[in-house]
This record gives sequence, C-alpha cells and structure tokens, in this order.
Amino acid sequence: MTDKSYRKISIFEAADRLSRPKNTLVVYHARPDGDTIGSALALCEAMRCFGSVAYVTGVDEIPERLRFLCPEGFGSALYENLPKEFSPERVVTVDAAAPSLIGGIYDKVGGKIDLMIDHHELNSVFADNCIDPSAAACGQIVLSIIFAMFEDRHDIPRKVLDCCYAAIASDTGCFKYSNVTPETHKAAATLISMGVNAAEINTLLFETKSEKQLCAEALAASRIKTHFGGRVSVVTFPYSLKKEYGLSEEHLETIVDIARCISGVMVAIAVKQPFDDDRYRVSLRSNCGIDVSRICAGFSGGGHKKAAGCTIIAESAEEAAEKVLSVIPL
Repeated sequence: MTDKSYRKISIFEAADRLSRPKNTLVVYHARPDGDTIGSALALCEAMRCFGSVAYVTGVDEIPERLRFLCPEGFGSALYENLPKEFSPERVVTVDAAAPSLIGGIYDKVGGKIDLMIDHHELNSVFADNCIDPSAAACGQIVLSIIFAMFEDRHDIPRKVLDCCYAAIASDTGCFKYSNVTPETHKAAATLISMGVNAAEINTLLFETKSEKQLCAEALAASRIKTHFGGRVSVVTFPYSLKKEYGLSEEHLETIVDIARCISGVMVAIAVKQPFDDDRYRVSLRSNCGIDVSRICAGFSGGGHKKAAGCTIIAESAEEAAEKVLSVIPL
C-alpha cells in the first residue's frame, strides 16, 4: 500500500491544514481503544472550533467504557448513522497503521484519505501523513497538532484536553509501559496543569469495570494455560462461551492482561472467536524484548513491539493458538 507520492508532513503543516474549515470525517480504527477514540474526539472538537463541520466514525461503535469522553447527547459513531446531509470534503485517520484497520470505511470514502496521523513503527502509508513512532500514543501527536492550531492554549476546550489525556494514558497503561518517554510525562503534566482531572479519567479508564467485564476476566483466568516453562501464557475464549454468558467483544478487551500478569510470563496470548466461524482474533502482549508486532505481521496483523494483534483462520481456538506459539522465538 505504500506510495512514495504521499508526503510526510510536520506538526505545523498538519495544524495549518486542519485549521482550515472543511466538512471533515475523523476515522478511528476497528475494535477501538482509548487512544484512537480519544484522538478522534479531540481532533474533531478542535476542528469545530475553527469552523469545520466534523464527525468521528468507525466500523465499530465507541465502547461503552469510553463513552464518558463523548460530548453530551452523543449518539452513534457508525458510518451509516452520520447525518444524511453530511458530505466529507476531508478525511483524517487516527491511530490506523493500514487501510485494513479502518475496514469498509476506506472503500466508502473512495480510498481517499487526506491525512493519516499515527505512531506505529510498522505501517502501510496510505495518505499524506504525520507519523512519529517515538510517540507513546497517537494522542501525543494529536495534542501537539492541537497546540499548534491554537494561538492561545486557553482557548482549547477542556473536553479536547480530557480526550488527549485519556488517549495518552490508555496507550501507556496509565504510564507504566515501556513506550513512555520523558516527552510523554511532559505532555501529561502540561494537560494536568491546564485543568485535566487525571485521577478521575484514570479511574474511569482503568478501575471502573462492568459486571460482565469482570465475568469475562474471571472466566479467562480459569482458562489460562502456560507454555515454554511458564514463559508464555495463553487464554482461549470461544464464541460458545461468549454466547453462554451473554458477553460482547468489548467485555473481552482485558483478558490478555489477565494472562499477562502471571509471574514469569514473557509473552501473553489471548485467542477470541468473535463469531461462530473460523476467524480468531489474537492479541499478544510482551513483557520482554520479543517484538510481538513482528509476530503479528506474519499473520497480516500489526501493532506495537509490546502489544499487537492479528486475525487467524483456524478450525479451533487451540489451533489458532498453536499457530502463534510455533513462531514465538523462545
């Protein structure tokens, strides 16, 4: 997908482009997390301050646990629920390293993306881009762009700042992952100095869970198996189990973290079956020097060195897990 005709642009050029009023669609990636949602909502609201008519959208709805970031009265973010009279003149993607990560929306906009903002090291460039792999979160890049858009930072709406903080906190595991740099802490400190209630946001992001999410985590804990002498943990979650307990994919987001927290585990694997078919979504987390994004790239997936994912075709969750286990360099 890489095309050398696409330009790498600076923070300031991105800010200049996005300050110009246009009907704008901000697209977040499939199976959205806090980074992509926070980045999309922050950028959307910032552009509205400059006269743009802007909306966020994705192939999956904004998860309930992240709805506190949405403006009051926010409805659906699905593409089919956008206002009928809205016609995008500009399309921006956030935190999406490849067109496949925004799903069918890529085709709906005719494959024309005006700007991609991303921080993944492995990506397929599909538009003029503002990419910085050294940024701990896409929200860190979006914050820099927004700061460059406003002459006076006091004019930035508080909701924009909250969304940027949530994006950064989400992708750093509340600032405990190895992707955190001094610049990450400086960005967070600046946001807190501007009035962001970090304690409240972190509580909502990391310490507030629904009963169904807790149910999913308990089931996951009971299904963990270890390999390579305890250095790799695997949890499988078939569709039948999800259906039996009335769970959705949103409730299963954290099961890989349950497998990851076992003492001695270097790589954690979660294998989920979203539908009653042969497609399995695999999430990997690394507690060591193993680059799981490269493992997932071998299955047409991707992500970060410490957190990545892919989809595998298999006859069972166990077979999907075996395919991944066979290529872990241990």
